[in-house]
Amino acid sequence: FRIRRQPDGHPRLGSLAQRVQKCAHGWVALFGSDVDRFQQEYRLVEDDGRVCWADDRSVIMRDAAGNITHFEGIIMDISARKRAEEALQQRAGQLATMNIIGRAVSTLQDLDSVLELIFRQVQRVILVDVFYVGLYDSENGRVIFPIIYDSEVRYAEQAAPLAELPWQAG
Repeated sequence: FRIRRQPDGHPRLGSLAQRVQKCAHGWVALFGSDVDRFQQEYRLVEDDGRVCWADDRSVIMRDAAGNITHFEGIIMDISARKRAEEALQQRAGQLATMNIIGRAVSTLQDLDSVLELIFRQVQRVILVDVFYVGLYDSENGRVIFPIIYDSEVRYAEQAAPLAELPWQAG
């Protein structure tokens, strides 16, 4: 983590040091004088908006009377770990969604129910403004769109000759 320097050149931890101190006093207030160490993870936002995560492990140092004199500890940057955990959580959500869709395809009887469930599950995983499914009808050379959503509004089934689809323009 970057330590900012004041104009006179002295390092200043500012709110981070205050936060650690406040937390330590909070632990003592909650659990009494038996607390001699604590660990916490917290999020920090840099001046440029970048988000960093810290793992703070501190020991409370006391004098002979049991009064807090200072704190000794280490603060580690765990941002990479937090990003990996978030990616893993996102991937687990995607896999759960695919599992739900797979089970629906094998158990639901009508195509409309399956497509509706697919749409709702995809919405849980990613931001969806426009969603449609196109099925090619080889006998008639047409693409049928049994489900079309635009901004949560569902439109009636549509069909178009393959050559007339916008992406076929050449």
